[in-house]
Amino acid sequence: MAFKDIYYTIGQVADHVRLPQSVLRYWETVFDVLNPHKSKGGNRRYSEQDIEIILKIKELLYDQGFTIKGANKQLKALYGIKSSEDEQREADKKQRQGMEPQGHDSHISNEKTGSSFDKAQDEAQDDKWPHGQGSHSAKENTLKIIQKRIHEIIKILDER
Repeated sequence: MAFKDIYYTIGQVADHVRLPQSVLRYWETVFDVLNPHKSKGGNRRYSEQDIEIILKIKELLYDQGFTIKGANKQLKALYGIKSSEDEQREADKKQRQGMEPQGHDSHISNEKTGSSFDKAQDEAQDDKWPHGQGSHSAKENTLKIIQKRIHEIIKILDER
């Protein structure tokens, strides 16, 4: 369907992408890249780029099985956007590296563990959870990953 207007109403866009208007409104609150213009009266005005973003979100969520968090990451990477959460994570990582102990006997260094805690967090917050595959829930998967990382740390400590 080819639109003729420069901006489109939420109703026009909802019909075009075959999603309820409420979903589009909700997506505006959770996806940093989706920010349609608003008229003086407060009505949403979607551009062609907004529609492309909506279609990409729909593909990531419905076709590829991403979580909202995972889809948001993909979109930020695609459009080159950093969130304040990403910037805070980078600052925290730099701070941890600056506070790294120098001796090998007092603590496990990030070099040896590969920063196991960070890896476990990243894996535990996996961008894709299998929908309808197996009986494991997201919590069970997270616990298994954390358990695995704990065993790796214990193994490293035993080697000393």
